[in-house]
Amino acid sequence: MILRWFILKFGAYLTGAFGQSDALFIARNELSRRGETASTEERRSLAEAVDRQILADTKAVIEAQQTAGLSYVSDPMSKWFSIFHPLTQGVRNVREGPQNPWAKNLFYNWPIIDSPLNQEDVGFTEKFVHLDLLPTGRAAVILPSPYTVLMASDVKGYQDQRSALRDITQLLYNEARDLVKKGVARIQYDEPVIAMKQSRGSLEEADILLLQQAMQYCGKIEGATTSLHTYFGDVGAIIPALRDIPVDCIGVDGTSTSMKDIIAHRWDGKELAVGFLDSQSASMENPDGLADKIKMIMDGATPSRLFLTPNTSTEYLGFTLAMQKLEVLKRAMERLRQHE
Repeated sequence: MILRWFILKFGAYLTGAFGQSDALFIARNELSRRGETASTEERRSLAEAVDRQILADTKAVIEAQQTAGLSYVSDPMSKWFSIFHPLTQGVRNVREGPQNPWAKNLFYNWPIIDSPLNQEDVGFTEKFVHLDLLPTGRAAVILPSPYTVLMASDVKGYQDQRSALRDITQLLYNEARDLVKKGVARIQYDEPVIAMKQSRGSLEEADILLLQQAMQYCGKIEGATTSLHTYFGDVGAIIPALRDIPVDCIGVDGTSTSMKDIIAHRWDGKELAVGFLDSQSASMENPDGLADKIKMIMDGATPSRLFLTPNTSTEYLGFTLAMQKLEVLKRAMERLRQHE
């Protein structure tokens, strides 16, 4: 009976963009290499080849997630180039800025917010995901956390951080509600900045307050569950603050935050997602070891639901290794179910 209760509360899902296939890399490289000198017709043909490969890869990755029995199924985000890409491409007064370092050996183009945001700019994310291919009741879409957008952008046209955060939060709240109306069941807010600042020793109480202020408004979306997914750092010391944030689930990078810190706190009434699969390592985790860790966390932390996930996007691994990580997720779930 206890084991059956445990299994019913266990799940798994992916947490970000999937690795790009070799075929898509070649198609994009051809468009980049030949596009500037090609005729209008040739360029259109090259762009269509990229789109066809994106669609083929998207179908393959969605099918693989469903075959693996994942709790939520997400678009591989092959049209994205960073978590800020839909914002910079689809929201007025936001544009792509210069490249900045992100985490170890990772870079991103920071957003530049030139003037106050227009709250009517919704629908910018769906242009980059295939909502029609995602399964009803299990579709998940990833948005950047308002706090991460604030801290990772060059913000102009606002008197202070709080007024800028208010508009960013409202924009993302409107976007989340629009996605849920179109069938999305899970909204994941990506929150790497709070983890990176904590790991670097630069986190201040004001940062936590800004994050809490934002999620107080957009952490609950009617008709869907929500998750605040932290990564790129150790959040062990701020788990109590994260646990109290009004979202359904907190995601923790299990490759950076120790199990001891996770289990040291009760998670009653809160979902917990632990990223034990390292998306920046080509080494494959042992499914038995993952299953054992999940059991220990369930016994010690007692979350309302417990999910096994990668710590962040598997895009850094490439398509083949990302598929292997997905297989590890599947096999870890199978190990747990053998006890039923």
